[in-house]
Amino acid sequence: MSAAGGTNYVWDNGQNGASFPDSPVTNTTYTVTGTDASNCSNSTNVTVSVMSGLTVTVSPATADICEGGTALLTASSPGSGVNYLWDNGAGTDVISVTPVVATTYNVTGTDILGCSGTAEAVVNVNPAPDVLFTAGPLTGCNPTSVNFTDQSPGNISAWNWDFGDGSTSGIQNPEHSYGAGTFSVSLTVTDAIGCQATLSMNNYISILNNPVASFFADPPIASEDEPEIRFINQTSGATLYLWDFGDGAGGSVLENPVYTYGASGDYTVTLWAVNDAGCTDSTQLTVSVRPMYTIYIPSAFSPNGDGKNDYFSPQGSGWNTDTYFMAIFNRWGQMLFKTTDINHAWNGLMPDGAEVQEDVYTVIIHVKGFDGNEREYIRQVTLIK
Repeated sequence: MSAAGGTNYVWDNGQNGASFPDSPVTNTTYTVTGTDASNCSNSTNVTVSVMSGLTVTVSPATADICEGGTALLTASSPGSGVNYLWDNGAGTDVISVTPVVATTYNVTGTDILGCSGTAEAVVNVNPAPDVLFTAGPLTGCNPTSVNFTDQSPGNISAWNWDFGDGSTSGIQNPEHSYGAGTFSVSLTVTDAIGCQATLSMNNYISILNNPVASFFADPPIASEDEPEIRFINQTSGATLYLWDFGDGAGGSVLENPVYTYGASGDYTVTLWAVNDAGCTDSTQLTVSVRPMYTIYIPSAFSPNGDGKNDYFSPQGSGWNTDTYFMAIFNRWGQMLFKTTDINHAWNGLMPDGAEVQEDVYTVIIHVKGFDGNEREYIRQVTLIK
């Protein structure tokens, strides 16, 4: 306290002098009497008001965050012109904190009168949940259905699956069908207090396209004297090949096998194609081995009804009977008989059913072998009665 205007001072608390220090704990009125050199005096008083401590609060007083999360802490006070200072060095009323363990934050507020107060807030850090899952099968053929199983421990309340192909699911143990491709899968789980964690498995699912089996035979029709056939594989997307040549004896695992048949006939060849995932496809093709080309044209026959040599027709093998033609002419060039049926032999009769006389007749035969070559034969045949 300080007084002025006199030379001597007396305070009502017993202090003498122009000034003295004091620290009242309640509102206090001080009275001082001053006397000057002429012994004139006067009195006055002053009241000192004692302010209570500054009230400071932090909101929220307790914050719960997940591991890696952030909390906003806000300091406030009813005082005027309050400045804040946090124990982490921040000088604003609002701070953002990301502790890794539970942490207490203290703040001091000071108003324009110099009055101050403190407050604290506790930020608790909840650990992120562990994420575990399995799936199967991890490889397959297009399409493949994959079963996913969540194995995350703890109190999990929500699941968010991303299957990597644009599809998602919110159930715990989903099933998903994949087309061809390689896919990364992720699972995000949320526990009962809202903390989340994600597990991503890169290139986790691999689904292969099915192979497309295809081949051709060279030649598709072989002859009995050259029964070797080469099989040209045109399969796509396969790594393993299994052949069945259709004769009950032959097979191969070569990509482009060559096979020699042991007899004439039609054979259904089957190719199975397999890829690395075990996906399969098959196709079939019929090849033919025709008998060796032979022809025998009799030089005489005797259509006398004795059951022996009564009909005239050529014999042989390796023919394409669809192209067969035979005609019989007498010595004057008159056509007596013609046929395109290999099973229709000449019985020695005229077209009107009359018997022809014993004589020598001209035979013209056209036939095409399975080798593709056309042949014509002109022979003489003797009709004997």
